Amino acid sequence: MYSILTLAIAALTASSGNGDGLVTNMAYQEQSLLNHFVEQMMSYHDTRILALRDETAAFTLEPLYNVSEPLAANTVEIQPTVEVQPTIEPVVVNSGPSISVLPAPVKPTVTPKPIAAATTPKPVVLPRPVTSVPVAPRVIPPAPTPVAIPTPVATSTPAPVPAVPASQPQLVPTQPRTSGPVLAAVNSENIGTYSISIPALGLQNIPVTPTDARIDAKWKDDLKLGVGQLLYPPASGHKTVIFGHSSNFSYVRSNFNEVFKNLNRLVIGNEVFIQFQGQQLKYKVVKQEVVGANTSSIVTDYGREELVLFTCWPYQTSRERYIVYLDRIF
Repeated sequence: MYSILTLAIAALTASSGNGDGLVTNMAYQEQSLLNHFVEQMMSYHDTRILALRDETAAFTLEPLYNVSEPLAANTVEIQPTVEVQPTIEPVVVNSGPSISVLPAPVKPTVTPKPIAAATTPKPVVLPRPVTSVPVAPRVIPPAPTPVAIPTPVATSTPAPVPAVPASQPQLVPTQPRTSGPVLAAVNSENIGTYSISIPALGLQNIPVTPTDARIDAKWKDDLKLGVGQLLYPPASGHKTVIFGHSSNFSYVRSNFNEVFKNLNRLVIGNEVFIQFQGQQLKYKVVKQEVVGANTSSIVTDYGREELVLFTCWPYQTSRERYIVYLDRIF
């Protein structure tokens, strides 16, 4: 039955054409035909079953003789008469093309023909137009306007004057009451060695030796014995300069390598004592400062009695000098 139905649907489809615009109409006609056919078949099937049921209920077999009586010897067995029911022809519904129907139809399961999805038209690629790019005209900058350069006027340059290095103090012969820087002891040939004490630094009776800073070997040997003196001796009415080491350099081996290491700890008002030719001279700190290593004012006498202590600074270097100024207390 399913094959005949399929052929009928196929025939209807072929007769309807294959145009894309009739897909939806064809599907609707096929579904309507199928629904009508199924309803007719179910109605016929139900009617036939009810008729068979009624005929079976009315059918009975009755014996032709009494089985309780003995049969005669010449009794011929009579077969029961079976009433044959006439064959019921199936009802054919003409609702379209001719369709052959089997007596025992099976309810078919029909899958509707899928509706073709709308096809997206393939985009048409148009050729890319060729656009000419305008070329900007080349601009040539104007030539620069020449600028007149004035002719230089020759001027007379004075002859250079040889500069005297400020870092090197001027050396002058040792003479009393000089007004320039002096790098040696003045009028100190016969005074011998004396001592200095600085209680604030814990220094007691440090030997002081008049020396000459212009001769390296002499002042270095004298500092191994204590500290050195430049300019005038104490109590002479002039400047007395006493200097000593502050750094323990490897090339100097003595007990006085760092004798003035803590000279910066002195403050204004601290007292310093000098034992000179049997008398004790007393001085008081009045000023401190740090100056360059070649400052000539350190060894310049200004005609007044004062005491100046100095050493190399900072510690372990000789770039600068730490200066302490003291006035005598009478």
